[in-house]
Amino acid sequence: MLNTDLHNTPTSLRAICGFFPRVFALITDAVVLGGVGWVLGHLFFDIFVRFGEYGRIIGFTIAFFYFGVCNSWVGDGQTIGKKIFRIQVSDELGHPITLVRSFIRFSYLGIPFFLNNPLNLFNSTGTDSIFASLTAPLTVFAGLSAVYLYVGNSSTRQSYHDLLTTTYVIKKDDFPVMPSGRVWKWHYAVLAASMITIVVLTAFLPKNTSGQVPFQNLAGIQGELEATGLFHG
Repeated sequence: MLNTDLHNTPTSLRAICGFFPRVFALITDAVVLGGVGWVLGHLFFDIFVRFGEYGRIIGFTIAFFYFGVCNSWVGDGQTIGKKIFRIQVSDELGHPITLVRSFIRFSYLGIPFFLNNPLNLFNSTGTDSIFASLTAPLTVFAGLSAVYLYVGNSSTRQSYHDLLTTTYVIKKDDFPVMPSGRVWKWHYAVLAASMITIVVLTAFLPKNTSGQVPFQNLAGIQGELEATGLFHG
């Protein structure tokens, strides 16, 4: 169940993290993961080119374990970005969350974006287009919901993945008495209306039936260049 009432809980005595520290922490983590991706891409360029779009699985896996482990009790609820800005993920009692709960929390946010432009797991016979038409609304809704709740839910600053797992992002080692808050019930109405609108708009958008996948011939081109002896990565 979604815990939208903070009254009479230890969390109500903890300072809920504001908008900017959380955003800056996320940007910092994105830079860290981007740096890791750059290093791995430089070291294993040839391998990643052969993976093509399947390489996104590697990126998702790295992010999954990074956020899942660091935001749990193992990392004291703090990624690198959260450590810098002294904030942490907690449960409704102000304690770090379990590993399983942390992985589920990231999955709610990460999987919709991972499904966007699916990994060419299907042949280009139209099945991929059908799959994309089903996942695209989910991806758009996840992105808009995350931004909307970050900005609009000023009482608890919970985004949808926080609401679904009953977690909070709080200030580390800070115990000022703060007003208890509830998630404004009309936020849910706005999100429901947004989802309906996205689904309707997606149904009427023109579909790409070409079946072409970006860079699908890149690995083959690399193989031909390697055969000439002129390509050295």
